[in-house]
Amino acid sequence: MALLHPTTGQGKRRSKPGLEGLPIIESLVVSENDAPTNVNILSLLRQLAKRNRNGISRSFYSIRSVAKHFTLPPTTVTRMYGRLKEEGLLTSAWGSRTFVEPSHVNRELRVKGMIALPVALSSFSHIRNHRMFFLSMRNALWKLGFATRLLFYEGAAERDDGFAEDLLNSKVDSVIWFLPGSNDRTIASRVADRGIRVISITDSLVKSNGHRYALSREAALYECLVEWKKGGVTSAIIVHSDQGEALGRVAAISVCLRALGIKQIPSGIECLKAKGLAQTSHRENCGTIFASAELALRLTYEDNVSFTKLLEKHRILLIDGMIDFPVGIPIQGPIDTIEFDWPRETRRIANDLVRPLGSHTSEPAIFEGRWVCRRDHIAKGTARI
Repeated sequence: MALLHPTTGQGKRRSKPGLEGLPIIESLVVSENDAPTNVNILSLLRQLAKRNRNGISRSFYSIRSVAKHFTLPPTTVTRMYGRLKEEGLLTSAWGSRTFVEPSHVNRELRVKGMIALPVALSSFSHIRNHRMFFLSMRNALWKLGFATRLLFYEGAAERDDGFAEDLLNSKVDSVIWFLPGSNDRTIASRVADRGIRVISITDSLVKSNGHRYALSREAALYECLVEWKKGGVTSAIIVHSDQGEALGRVAAISVCLRALGIKQIPSGIECLKAKGLAQTSHRENCGTIFASAELALRLTYEDNVSFTKLLEKHRILLIDGMIDFPVGIPIQGPIDTIEFDWPRETRRIANDLVRPLGSHTSEPAIFEGRWVCRRDHIAKGTARI
């Protein structure tokens, strides 16, 4: 393999602006003994990337220019660049620019990159787990020199093409998506096509592929229900929506209930109303499991009187963690929740950002939740967080 540097009367031709240290694209050829196969072209690009690695990121040839020079389809060059990214040699940033990865992270830089964090406003406002994730994530990223931008949205309707444009116009280098919904995958794919790295944290109880991190609640759920059974709970209601993403949670909860011999009370449409749930309070030794924090919040605001009666009689489990109850709901009995150690987990995510892509495993990292039984409640109804 050889590199040719066409010269003029003044000596070697200088590189184009922005590609300092690299030969001009027109000078790249393979030796006469090697056929210009994809393998040889990939090897040539690999050598150039390695040669130009030092302590800082440096611009590399664009996919379009390489495809045009070697008469290759852009998709073929994209796959080559993907291979070099896996090897930790290249990285991409907003606007489809490509850089040679530095040989080490320069910790003297004030800002290494801009990270977008899409945030559901209602969840951030009322669900402790969500709020703690974003606050801890922002803190962990800043300690490593990354700036963050929280992009708030209200409801699924806003996560459309307009939201994708907001992400792209933010000129971020990466997106960390916490618990993306099924409608978010199309947006994530569109953003990734523009050279922006998308990192997602999903729920292991929801079937989904291609995520870097997953939240596991199974062990904590089982531990909680074992304690319920020891305390005399013989039956349980699962409060859930009819959305497809919730069915995975319901199935996992049902498996745990059957394994422990706890009867599952059928939960029809009446269980979406606090009054309907409160009417089951005459059942002795009954527990209520909220598979969705959004549903628990909805019921507290729609009918806080009936919800209060439910809390007085039933053992309550909030799968998504503690919520901020509205003032006026006196919480008498214990409330079980599943929480995560977000300062530790977000440090792991932030540290992974500065590691070469090739060092990541194909399997998602699992974050294990822990069961927490809360007995210290504020008398006026607002749960202590």
